[in-house]
Amino acid sequence: MNKLFLIALILFGFATSQRANADAIFTLNYDSCSGGCGLNGQGTSNNNFGYVTLHQVDASTVSVTVSLSQDVGLDTDFVNTGNGFNHEPFAFNVDKLVTVTGISNPYFIVGPSPDAISGLGTFSNTIACASNCPPGASGADLLGDSLIFTTSDGSSLSISDFVANSKGYFFAADVIGPSGNTGEVAANGAPIITNGSDVPEPTSIALLGSSLIALGAVRFLRRPLNVFRR
Repeated sequence: MNKLFLIALILFGFATSQRANADAIFTLNYDSCSGGCGLNGQGTSNNNFGYVTLHQVDASTVSVTVSLSQDVGLDTDFVNTGNGFNHEPFAFNVDKLVTVTGISNPYFIVGPSPDAISGLGTFSNTIACASNCPPGASGADLLGDSLIFTTSDGSSLSISDFVANSKGYFFAADVIGPSGNTGEVAANGAPIITNGSDVPEPTSIALLGSSLIALGAVRFLRRPLNVFRR
């Protein structure tokens, strides 16, 4: 195989190996609400109250996106049950000390760390209601169904550092569910891991193109000159 072509392939392999980071998607499937927030009743694990997506931003940063279900018959929203009292809007468990920034919901702030969530055990970190957070089911429309924030430890935080607590729950959320009841729901199952697209990114394609052009130029310059004689 031509050596220059082999070098180009190696450069292309390096470029395309720089894939988008993997995401881990957890389902809020466990119903811990008194009377049941879903249609299957309290204590069931075959629900879908929404998803928690972890995205590796860089070597020390993981973003967290909570998207509560808006499907017909499964409508779920954040709620402020009892002004806190172990019912924080969101709780997660990570085995490193992290800093939480960029909370998207204007009614939420960094909460107690750690904190014991009603019926679900202790979590290392929570997102709590601010002083203007409306209480009860009547405030659910204001609190909405989405939450995004960023976690970082300043050195080496990864998705795998988000672990289950002593009772087996990764995340918990205080919600009002399809049944009209309020309380905590949780994620106690393994996540779905998405690895990103195998299609080369634009920067990878550009690198390949520039590499081939450069190698072609070098090859051309190294060719012996042909002297045409009469």
